[in-house]
Amino acid sequence: MQQGVEMMKVDNQATMTLKLGLPGLLRESLKIFHKNPKFIFFTFLTSIPLFCTMLPHEMLFQRALMEAVATLTVRTESTDSIDSPTYYADEQLRTIEGLVWSMSHQFLKLALLYLFPLHVCDLLSILATVDSASAIYAGEEGTDGVKEMVQRLITRTRWKGPFITSIFVLTMSAVILFEIIFIVALSYYAPGINLSELLYGLLNAALYAACFLVLFKKWLEWSAVWNMGVVFSILGKRHGIEALELSAYFSNGSCRQLGFLLMLGLFVWNLGLRLSCFLLLHLVGRQGNQWTEILATSAQVSLMCLGNVFKWVTFMVYYYDCKNRFSEKKIHVEEASSV
Repeated sequence: MQQGVEMMKVDNQATMTLKLGLPGLLRESLKIFHKNPKFIFFTFLTSIPLFCTMLPHEMLFQRALMEAVATLTVRTESTDSIDSPTYYADEQLRTIEGLVWSMSHQFLKLALLYLFPLHVCDLLSILATVDSASAIYAGEEGTDGVKEMVQRLITRTRWKGPFITSIFVLTMSAVILFEIIFIVALSYYAPGINLSELLYGLLNAALYAACFLVLFKKWLEWSAVWNMGVVFSILGKRHGIEALELSAYFSNGSCRQLGFLLMLGLFVWNLGLRLSCFLLLHLVGRQGNQWTEILATSAQVSLMCLGNVFKWVTFMVYYYDCKNRFSEKKIHVEEASSV
């Protein structure tokens, strides 16, 4: 009964909130940190396991990326003088096969590290962030101190539903990412461009670029829907496919575009951090040592964890904003039908 009353308080808070655009979402999210500074320390504590598991994962990823770039650079230089398009394509195919074979053990390590420890620690951070941020946003009691937030996380937060939903999200996201990687690999395998094949090369590049952009845009849009589905699982009683279906239903229209912008901003943030770290380590090269790699990657992972916390606070506000938009739209439809 008490839990139902608290959920009604949250819904009332969401109903009173006006429809928000992207600046409004960011502003409301920042207000949560300002309203309860202890929430910052709480999210810092719950992000420590995520940091500890993400650090070796990112170090392995950076090493695999540098090894792949080095391999592709050497192979590309060796095929630059080839004039035959057929032989060039065969060499490109052999390059991809050799790269996949040589990097398979690295990607296996990354996959295993991501599937269990990193995914579980990420889910812990998500649960702690979304549940406490929602309580602060709604003005509920029991969120005044870190101790109360920890007790709330242990005793009142749902774990099973969000875990099931996150498995669905992880699977679907992996499928889309593999499709994007496949398109990139196909574009690399395409025959080389010379003056006599300029038109073919341009058309080929335009085709792969269009496929990549369409799939990339859909991936960002669907990621926003999937993330809100996780929020549905934490704050509601639905989980799995049902939570994702509700998320897609509530996020139609302008909410879908807003979710795309949120995910695009997050993607740019993470990509910028990874590229900055990669370029730094690449420039340092042999002059650096293991400590340089650890410090650079630690700074990158720290900022990624910070972005992850802000992401889920924003998606919590986005969840209520979409519900508010949907309720308002439903009221307008009922009023129009009654006229």
